[in-house]
Formats: sequence, C-alpha cells, structure tokens
Amino acid sequence: MDQNDIKTLKTAILNEVEGEKFYKSAAKNAKDPDAAKSFLYLAEDEIKHQQMLKNILKRTKEGSDFSIEDLDLEETSCPAILKDPETGKTKYVT
Repeated sequence: MDQNDIKTLKTAILNEVEGEKFYKSAAKNAKDPDAAKSFLYLAEDEIKHQQMLKNILKRTKEGSDFSIEDLDLEETSCPAILKDPETGKTKYVT
C-alpha cells in the first residue's frame, strides 16, 4: 500500500469514530427505548469497524501482507447472506 492508501485508511477510521459518536448521540436523544438500543448496537458496530481498520493500518505500516481471510469478521455483524448455513461462519466475498 502506498501513502494514499494509508491516508484513506486513516480517513476511514475517523469516519467510523464519527459514526460511533452519531449513533451514541441518537441513542441519547431517542424517545423510543428500542430505537435507543438499536442506535447503541450500531455504535458498538462502529467500534468494531474502527478496530478492524486500525489492525489493517498497523499491518500495512509494518509491511505485512494480509488478505480478507485475515480479518476477524466473526465479531462484526454481517448480513445472513454472508454466513455459511452449514457452519454459521462468515463467507468471504472477494
């Protein structure tokens, strides 16, 4: 990855941080308890995205190669269509 890719990763991390703040604020301001829970769930997902992107950035800066299979997507929410019905594990779509 070049410097532009690293800059893009840093921007993506910042976007996830902003998303987390947005969802936490939305949860705080929500009048419906179920909506508040949903917003907090989304905020937690943004934190997981931040961690994933930070891992990619770290590995990139270290010069390590990685592939999509190296990412731990099991801890993130993903549509059921990406789950293998037999194993329940995430299928990696490339």
